[in-house]
Amino acid sequence: MVTRRGAGLLVLVLWVGACTDAEIAWKRRHADFMWKPEQITVTVRRDTHYGHIVDLFNHLKGECGWVRFHARLPNAWRVEGAALVDGSVHVRLKDGRTLAVRPPGLLALDAFDLTDASDADLEALWARHATSVNGPSGR
Repeated sequence: MVTRRGAGLLVLVLWVGACTDAEIAWKRRHADFMWKPEQITVTVRRDTHYGHIVDLFNHLKGECGWVRFHARLPNAWRVEGAALVDGSVHVRLKDGRTLAVRPPGLLALDAFDLTDASDADLEALWARHATSVNGPSGR
């Protein structure tokens, strides 16, 4: 099941007016999520605790902001790679599909907010927040 913060983010993204105090505090912490694609590199790895992770590294240039962000992928997906293309994170799957996501949808995939998410939860989040570049989104 999606953790409270993960579920709350979906509410924040879709219905800001219906937030709890904790959800509003989370949104305030992430309101300044700096998105400068020219400073970001993307890799994908398999983590023993979370499964598939897309890692984003923000190479700050004298700025204050986030340095590393982790987005979870369903374990059932066979991932070929990830890259930043035209300001969106593109995840290439071995079945030929490519999914693209960018903020604010990317924030809904935060690995630390989704520690208890099942593959079905993660697939639903990716289907909701990512767009398919070359085929149906989700699985």
